[in-house]
Order: sequence, then C-alpha cells, then structure tokens
Amino acid sequence: MESAHSDRTRYDRLIDPLIADFRPVRPLWPVKIRLGLWLVLELAIVIWAVAAGTRTNLAWKLQNWEFLAGVIGLVAAGIMAAASAFRSAIPGEEEMRPGKLMLLLALAGAGFALMLHEPAHTTVSIHQFVVTGMRCTICVALFAALPWVALFWASRRAMPLMGATEGGLIGTAAFAFAFAASRMGCPIDEFAHVLVWHALPAAIGAALSIGAGAIWLQGLKQRPSAN
Repeated sequence: MESAHSDRTRYDRLIDPLIADFRPVRPLWPVKIRLGLWLVLELAIVIWAVAAGTRTNLAWKLQNWEFLAGVIGLVAAGIMAAASAFRSAIPGEEEMRPGKLMLLLALAGAGFALMLHEPAHTTVSIHQFVVTGMRCTICVALFAALPWVALFWASRRAMPLMGATEGGLIGTAAFAFAFAASRMGCPIDEFAHVLVWHALPAAIGAALSIGAGAIWLQGLKQRPSAN
C-alpha cells in the first residue's frame, strides 16, 4: 500500500509540471493561407520600395534578362523558404529534405550572382560610396524587418523542433525579398555598391537569423526532474 502511494507521488511530481502551463490555444491556420498573407505583406513592401526608390529606369532594367532572372530567382527562393518555414515549424508536418534545400540554395545563389553581374566603376568618391551605400543597407534592413518578425512569430507559435534550420529559412525568405526590393528601388548598378551595400547585408541578416532561431525557436522545453 505504501509502495502504491509512493508511485502515485512520483507520478504526480512528474505530470503536474507538464500540465501546469496547459491552456487552450487557437488552432493554426492552413499553411497556404498564412503563406498567402505573408506574400501580401511582401508585395506591399516591394511596391513601397519601388515607389519610394529613386530608380527611374526600372521598366527598361527589367528588360535586361540577367536583372529580371535575378529578381525572379530571389523571389522564388523567398517564397520557397517561407513555405518551408511555415511547414517545418509544425512538428511532424514536413522535414527540410536535402534535395529541396539544395534547390533553395541554388535559386538564392543564382539570384545573388545575377544581381552582382554589373560593371565596376572607379569614378565614385569614397565619401559618396559610403553615404549612398549606408542608405541602401538601411533600406535592406527595413524591407526585411516586418516580414522577418511576422514569419518568426508564426514559426514560434507552431513550436518548431529545429531552431537553427527554421531561423535560416526565415532569414532567407525575408532577406531574399529585401534584396530584390532594394535593387528595384536603387538606381546604382555598380558592382561594388551592390556587393557591399545590398548583397552583404542581406547575407549577414540571413546568417544572424540562424543564430536567432537557435536561441529563441525552441520546440522542446526542459524536462522536469522526477526528484
């Protein structure tokens, strides 16, 4: 009888901490709906970037197949990364398979490379290079900020199990779109400018997102001690 009481005590001490924080939650919307809403947000940001930008030759620039292919590649990579982030954030929904990851990286890499295929000039002063470049870096960060927060919040609510991978997908989605949007709004096509003030900030942002995912996107809570 005493043994049964002891077992019951240990059982209560194990289970009670697990259910202490249980509370009703709203079910997640289907992935297609959440992805669609996120893409509406991205579309609004792209339109804003083009309208507020100083590029006056966008229609002509989009006739350049390299520039157009770069934009399409970045947008495709962003959509694929966002869809994968929404799905993989749900435990048991979908894993990021190596083939799909390779395709995502290929699209993003091709988009970056095509955007960097511009001539280099040496007629710009260092002061002008830095001043104009800093504005573009700020724009890249601003264009990525709200989509990144929205996707990060949605993924955290779904409780992903692989935080670093999820963070990488979120960063790729947000900063691929931000890179494309900033290039459509910026009139400077010089190689060093695009590399230093557009591509590099986007790559750093995506890398930092991996760390943020590893730190804050935790699907498994600490197991309570049975003692």
